[in-house]
Amino acid sequence: MALRKASDFFSGICFFLTGVGAVLLSKDYPFGTLRSLGPGFFPLVLGSLLAVIGTILTIRSFYGEIVSMAIPRIRVAAMILGGSLLFGLLIRPAGLVVSIVVMVLAGAAASKELSVATAILTALILAAGSAVIFVYALGLPLPIVGALYSGR
Repeated sequence: MALRKASDFFSGICFFLTGVGAVLLSKDYPFGTLRSLGPGFFPLVLGSLLAVIGTILTIRSFYGEIVSMAIPRIRVAAMILGGSLLFGLLIRPAGLVVSIVVMVLAGAAASKELSVATAILTALILAAGSAVIFVYALGLPLPIVGALYSGR
């Protein structure tokens, strides 16, 4: 059997390994019952489902038409990963709004189709919506902007 869809193969392997890892890491947590779920229920069920999906994708990669795998675009991946990393590093010192704006603009820089104005508008809408939902509606103790604390 020849590998026909390399992207499905590698995605399937990643899904399978992540699912098996989740199952193995959650094996010491109590499963509980369906009426009273324990902390091990969701990692076990979701990890198992992820492993099954990974298995299906891996098997499917050997059938069908041959599809060439696109060359990974390192710059795009680095911009998106960098935006997520900056969000995590900036959330406490700079606040929720600034960290979301930086993350969205870093991710938008990875796209050639997105205009600067659209990226800024998207960043501001997501930042404002996140502040309303997470800080005010859910009451999470996150600074909204800089050293200002959003506390109650």
